[in-house]
Amino acid sequence: STVAEMTQHAPVVAVGTVLGVAGSGQVNVVLPSGAPNPDTPYTEFTVSVKAALKGNPGTTIIVRQTGGRDSAGRTIELAGDPMLKTGETMLMFLREFSPGHFVIMGGPTGRYDISAQGRVIALPQSQIQSPPSTMAAFTSEVVSAAH
Repeated sequence: STVAEMTQHAPVVAVGTVLGVAGSGQVNVVLPSGAPNPDTPYTEFTVSVKAALKGNPGTTIIVRQTGGRDSAGRTIELAGDPMLKTGETMLMFLREFSPGHFVIMGGPTGRYDISAQGRVIALPQSQIQSPPSTMAAFTSEVVSAAH
């Protein structure tokens, strides 16, 4: 995948800061083997939107991420897709699944940490090919692909 391809597939591309946990629950998923897994936990985070590079998500959104505590109290986290943390600022490729509620598209490929110096850092499991390393360059690529 490229930044341009991700931008074309994502209805919303936004920069936001995680304010905290908004809620959690369990959802039914089908495992790659085809077996149902009815106890897959998710965690919802409140995110303050700093900039919308594509779409109009609003100023505060809820981002749902697979992972959290299951009904037995075990912490579940997808490999390569660490749980969001309060205070971190990210660039995210998002899809809205209900009003004001979004999921990150592509797991670790759909989110980037933004350092205090404005550097864009891909997660180790990201499948994106040569992402720009500065916020200005990333923004420019997203904006040109969105039009």
